[in-house]
Amino acid sequence: MRLIINIARLAVNFMKGVVFSGWDTASLILRNPDTRAGITRMSYGELDSTGASLVGALVNLTPGTSTVAIDLQHREMLLHLLDLERRDETLAAIQRDFIDPMLKLRGGRE
Repeated sequence: MRLIINIARLAVNFMKGVVFSGWDTASLILRNPDTRAGITRMSYGELDSTGASLVGALVNLTPGTSTVAIDLQHREMLLHLLDLERRDETLAAIQRDFIDPMLKLRGGRE
């Protein structure tokens, strides 16, 4: 039962991310086309390589952020952000909405 709850939580977070990130991305492009985009690193912590790959795919499917590379040795993702001004907020959302639920789904921390 816990597996189903964790899958549902991750699915809901993803759908929420697609809708809100899509809206934010469209608004950002229309209001401020000169936004500073760029590359940043993010630790994915205790996730195994499969979990990290799945999170990377979810990030790619969410507007405004793309996974450029996954460094298995340093346990980091290289991300392209459309808006570097909101870096901390974006990384916190990825951690909360994708990495934490994936950890639970993949048998990590509860």
